[in-house]
Order: sequence, then structure tokens, then C-alpha cells
Amino acid sequence: MRIALDCKGVQTVVMRRRIAVKKAIIALCASLALAGCVTPPKQGYVLGSRWGGAPTVASVKVIDDPFQNHLTFEGPKFLYEDYDAILDDNAAMIRSWINRSGGSPTHQIYVFNEYRGCSLRNWFQAVDEDRNNLQFVKIFQSERKCDSSSNTVYQYEVFGAEVKDSVLRDRQNSGYAVRFYSRKGNFTTVIIPKDVIRIQLEAVDGRLALLTTNQNSRPTNPTSTTSRNPDSTKPNVTVKQGQNPTKPNVTVTQSGDPANPSVRITITTP
Repeated sequence: MRIALDCKGVQTVVMRRRIAVKKAIIALCASLALAGCVTPPKQGYVLGSRWGGAPTVASVKVIDDPFQNHLTFEGPKFLYEDYDAILDDNAAMIRSWINRSGGSPTHQIYVFNEYRGCSLRNWFQAVDEDRNNLQFVKIFQSERKCDSSSNTVYQYEVFGAEVKDSVLRDRQNSGYAVRFYSRKGNFTTVIIPKDVIRIQLEAVDGRLALLTTNQNSRPTNPTSTTSRNPDSTKPNVTVKQGQNPTKPNVTVTQSGDPANPSVRITITTP
């Protein structure tokens, strides 16, 4: 049997093979992604998943400004999902503060968001995985307008949400998810990995223990009722008169070396 293929038939076969190869590559990439074989994040970033993604740099930056009454803790940055954002700036971290005089720490989810668009999204609301409304904090906005040379530019916003210390401690073994909403209808979910929460609390608790130790070791200033001379064997004596003094006689007698006199004061009453 002869099979005759013209040029058009050959091109059709080649095209089908190319499509089949592309489908195989896409399927392979998908399977690798599901298996966790993904490109590791940049230095200082972690994967935004509560089930994995240990920090590549497991460290918390402590800012100890002697002119401030508090200490600031900046945790490692981690990625979160926002398909319209730029990967390098699509990150979040935990910021914490403790007062030098003690008290409970305060925490904030600090989010960087740079995205394509001709106007700001205006993020304004934060809700956690238990449907609790968190206090939203607008930190920074940088709006760039589109012009005739570019139909799409990048907008930049920084915002946050306050998180209670008790809530964060309850999530250090499971992770914590917070969803942010914009006034334009966008939303993005920030999932804090459990390892990020754990090392943040370890850093905070370590400094709290150090502050407590320093406060307990400060010397006290007890009130002394007895005043002494440089020569501790000869205490000063304070003589008090009675309630009804009747013109007491005072006699002062000086003896000894004039450079180091010995003074005796005698008080007699009639």
C-alpha cells in the first residue's frame, strides 16, 4: 500500500506533532508544580503556603532605636497570590512592636502590592479566615497615570491589618489567612506560613524575657533613717527638743587638733 502525502499533508502532520509536544510539556510542568518541584523563591522570601515553604532566611530584624519607647520586629518576607502583581514586590511580612516597659506585643500584617493598571485599587478592608474584620491600615500609595505612550502602568500600594497577639499565637502551628478587599472589587488572600509566625514570636518573646530580666535586676534605693559620717564607726546623732522648750543652755566645746577638731555640744534645760 502506498501512502502519498503532498506538502500540505506533511505540514499538517508536523503541526499536530508540535501541538502534541506542547501539551506534553504543559502537562509535565503541571505535574512538577503539584509535586512541589518549583523554582525556589528569592533570598529572604518564603512560599505563601501554610503547609510548607520554610523561610530561606529564617531571621527577624530587630530595630532597637534608643530614642523610641518601643522595639520593632520585621519578619522575613513571604509571597502571596496576586496574579496581576509583580512577583518581586508581591510580598508580605509580619511587623511587631513591644514597649520597653512591658505589656503585650502588637502585630501587623504588612503587605506590598504593585500591579498593572491605570488607577489605584484603593485597598480598604481586611477579613481573616474566621470571618473576623481586622483593623485595616493604609500605609502608602503611589499612583501613576497612563499616557499616550503606555496604555498600562504599574501602581504601588502598601497596607496592613492589625492582628491580636492571642490570635497569632493560636496560629503558629497551622498558619493564618487574611483576605484584603479593594474599592474596585479586587481581593487577594495573604496566607502567613506557620514557620514565619513561629520565628516571629520566638524573637518577640526572647526580647520580652530580656527586658523583664533587666527590670528585675535594677538596684533599688532604700530610704535610710540613719545618716553616717565617712567614718562609719561614728554615726551622726540628731537631737530633738521637746514640745515645750524653755530656753535651753547650749555649750559648745572644741578640743584637739584645730585642723581636725573634736566638737562637743551640751544642751541643758532649767
